[in-house]
Amino acid sequence: MKIKVIIILILLSFTGWSQTIVFSENMGSPSGNTAISLNTFQNTAPIVFSGTSEVRFTSSSSGYTGASGGGNVFFTSTANSFFEISGINTLSYSSLNLTFAHYKATNTASNELIVEVSSDGLTYVPLIYSRATGSGTTGWVLVTPSGSIPSASNLRLRFRQLAITSDYFRIDDVVLFGTPICSSTSTWNGTSWSSGAPTTSTSAIINGNYNTSLSGNINACSLTVNSPASLSVANGQYIKLEYNLTVASGANVVFDNNSSLVQVNPVAINSGNITYLRNTNPIDKFDYTYWSSPVKNQRLIDVSPNTSGDKFLSFNASINDWNYETNTNVMTAGKGYIIRGPQGYYTSIPPSVYSASFIGEPITGNVSIPIMGAGVSNLIGNPYPSALNANTFLTANSGVIDGTIYFWTHTTDIGTNVSNPGSGAYAYSSDDYASYNLTGGTGTQATAGGNIPNGEIAAGQSFFTRSIASGNAVFTNAMRLKSGAVIANSQFFKQSNSSKTAEFEQNRVWLSLWNDGGAFKQTLLGYVIGATNEYENAYDGASFNANAFINFYSLLNTSAMAIQGRALPFDENDTVLLGYKSNIAGDFKIAIDQVDGLFTSQVVYLEDKLLNVIHNLKESPYAFTTEIGVFNERFAILYANKTLGTDDFDTLNNTVFVATKNKEIIITASVELIDKVFVYDFSGRQIYLKTKVASEQLLIPNIIAGDQALIVKVILQNGNVITKKINY
Repeated sequence: MKIKVIIILILLSFTGWSQTIVFSENMGSPSGNTAISLNTFQNTAPIVFSGTSEVRFTSSSSGYTGASGGGNVFFTSTANSFFEISGINTLSYSSLNLTFAHYKATNTASNELIVEVSSDGLTYVPLIYSRATGSGTTGWVLVTPSGSIPSASNLRLRFRQLAITSDYFRIDDVVLFGTPICSSTSTWNGTSWSSGAPTTSTSAIINGNYNTSLSGNINACSLTVNSPASLSVANGQYIKLEYNLTVASGANVVFDNNSSLVQVNPVAINSGNITYLRNTNPIDKFDYTYWSSPVKNQRLIDVSPNTSGDKFLSFNASINDWNYETNTNVMTAGKGYIIRGPQGYYTSIPPSVYSASFIGEPITGNVSIPIMGAGVSNLIGNPYPSALNANTFLTANSGVIDGTIYFWTHTTDIGTNVSNPGSGAYAYSSDDYASYNLTGGTGTQATAGGNIPNGEIAAGQSFFTRSIASGNAVFTNAMRLKSGAVIANSQFFKQSNSSKTAEFEQNRVWLSLWNDGGAFKQTLLGYVIGATNEYENAYDGASFNANAFINFYSLLNTSAMAIQGRALPFDENDTVLLGYKSNIAGDFKIAIDQVDGLFTSQVVYLEDKLLNVIHNLKESPYAFTTEIGVFNERFAILYANKTLGTDDFDTLNNTVFVATKNKEIIITASVELIDKVFVYDFSGRQIYLKTKVASEQLLIPNIIAGDQALIVKVILQNGNVITKKINY
């Protein structure tokens, strides 16, 4: 047998102190010409040697430092004669370099022996090397080819004779060098770590069962889980790796709902399968959940095996419509899908949480997904088994997508039919899109801090964006951390009241429109750094409304905005118009849901232009009645009460008198002539208008049947407005 040679001089002169030998092979010591399959090589499984060349003992290697002599691989003059070494695991190394001894038989031939590398056995990439030609250039030379050698769980090195030639070649002493990604190792035996808890420079190895709820989160350089060990990552806990995850066949790795696998380095590589669990909101079989796969090769049917076969959809941006997917299709990384609830989740049964299983190699590294042209909706999704920082994602993709993302939520479909509201706490479904951009987020529930997006895009979550240009949306490992910390992974559109520290100055007020039957819609005004009072897609988000009953928004010029960013410094004289659309006639309220920044102390007024009322929302919600329709001129937000002082208002109010008798309304002004008179019922519907009165008195005859309360709005010729409520 040939003796294994550690080539210290080569290691020092070629790679420096930081590199080590990843793999070496000296071809053994055959007694004669031997087929590759019959030769005894230095390495054993999982290394596999194959090829049509053969191992010979003639012309033994010599003439370079560390030459091992003995056997070498001989390439005949047959075209494509080859020798391949596979099964080399280089996942724990970077900056890989190769050396090998090269023999040529003539003075002229040079590079007719091709050296190639592959990470998958399908695509081979050549490495470049050269040898001098001419007299005295035959024999053995140590060669150092250039080119990129990938980190892979099964790296292949292939040596191949290019064509039929009178020359022949030999190789020997193949050595692969690399820089260890992780400088130390600690092994878990089921009870303790061999060298202490792992750190970011430790290669962690799991040889016994490990549960994070008992033994804590794992922060490591890389992680290997060997068979038959099990790794369980509990709800809310995480595994954070600088580089690679390797799961051996027969090992069991399960990430519970809301847990996270985070990998930092963009070239991190994974091998082997995990199971990632993600729970839905309570659903019945008619509810759709928006999904994205955090693992490779996940079939749609395996997300929800009991869902009807025709209820798996994606969104076709080119036609702006849903696309029915074959349920056996494999989910594309970064693409969004919607899947209806399992058939067994009948509406007669209270909605139940469904737990989806994603089984496969976890996705890491850069992921790109095509985005259509300007003004098009795109359904895309988080491709990782950890949450994403939405701000980082939006900023990185600002060239192709609008600055607002929209999450589907369903919150109130309990015991009633959406198309027939009925009565009670769940009369009106608030199923809708919650929205988020750099200003903040809006929710779809009448609960302070409810399901308002908080800047964390959960694992398994897909969402809508609107594109501003064609291109690719890109997801990166850098988006999986926030200030170096693992992002909470719990907001898969459940109620989440977690607080977070603002990354920059934010002064925000969330306003909600709602009724006692459960109809709800929210809008956000935010005075934040970077915003102006004009439209910017990073801070202003259009109303992406899917609420069947009401819409509520602020107006930016004439555009309806779910989120509106406003300029700093804050100006208390600023005014923001509000609009709403209602498919329900009846009683509603406008209220402050929550505030932050300066709005913890700043007064917020709601102006009802229809009734000439200015109401302090900090003191109480504002109640009003509406008809069905769109109303973009009735309400505004003020921060300074610009009405007359109390004494002046009372004096003015006492100069106009409104009386009723025998279904007649008599209006008398004692100081100034009347210019216009409006009469409204309490739903806000105008039932009478008289202009150009130019008189101190106006008589309005019978205008409605029946008894009810009315609002009379009088505008005097000097512009003063007086509003009176009467019983008619």
